[in-house]
This record gives sequence, C-alpha cells and structure tokens, in this order.
Amino acid sequence: MISRRISRQLAALEQHVADIEGMLLLKDPGAAKAAEAYEGLRRQIVGATAERIAHLAQLAQLDAAVQAGESTESLALLLTDLLAQAGVLRWDNPTLEGAFALPPGHEGEGLQVVEPAYVETHSGRVVRQGRAARVPDPFEAPVPQAATNGAGKSRP
Repeated sequence: MISRRISRQLAALEQHVADIEGMLLLKDPGAAKAAEAYEGLRRQIVGATAERIAHLAQLAQLDAAVQAGESTESLALLLTDLLAQAGVLRWDNPTLEGAFALPPGHEGEGLQVVEPAYVETHSGRVVRQGRAARVPDPFEAPVPQAATNGAGKSRP
C-alpha cells in the first residue's frame, strides 16, 4: 500500500511533468507534439462553433413557430424534433440513477415522475435533472384494516 506521503509526491511529480511538457510546447511550437495539440484544440473550437450555430438555428426555428402563432400541439411536436436533433431525450423513467431529485422526508418505496429529466443520448449524461416523488409501492399488497362496527370499535 502506498503511503499518503508518497501519493502526494507522485502527484506533484506528475504535475511537474505536465508543466514541463506545456513549457516545451510553447518553446518549440513546431514540434510534432505541439502540432498535434494545436490541431486538437482547433478541432474542438470548430466543433463548438458548429454546435453553437446549430443551437441558434433551433432557437430561431422555435421562435418563428411561436411568432407564427402555431398551436400548442405543433410546438410540442417541434420541440420533440429539436430535442432529437440535439441528441437530447426526455426521460420519464425514474430508475436512472442521478436523473431525478427527490424531496426529503417522503415515505414510500415506489417513484413517480413529477417532471421529466433530460438526458444526452450519446453519453447518457443528465442535461437537466427531473423531479420525482416517493409513492407507496404499487406492487405491495395493502395491509388489511380491522373491520369496525361503525362506532370505531372492532367487530368480533
């Protein structure tokens, strides 16, 4: 077992190596490793720009539909399409761990979705957490109550 002191020293050494690599990249930007790093950064910037333009086009499409007075049903269909284009899934199954906030203090083994979660389809990452409520387990049989005679007393 590695001691904490050695673990800290290893982490510090790893950070120093990363710092040195960064300085070498800046000192010799013509090196192959520097070129790879710059190309990777360029691709990320191009990808982020394309995603932003697509998102702005979706917002404009939604706004145009609202300004045209589209019906609620048409807007709901449009939103479903836009979410699919963006790779986002409306999730209403409360079993996905971390996708739903639960209010504290409620009893019950079952979960009921109050508000859906939104999940990125490619990574499974929760984009927007939903809300769920605890409810009695629907598969659990109710406990029979003692029959009363109407006066609050148990019948024999």
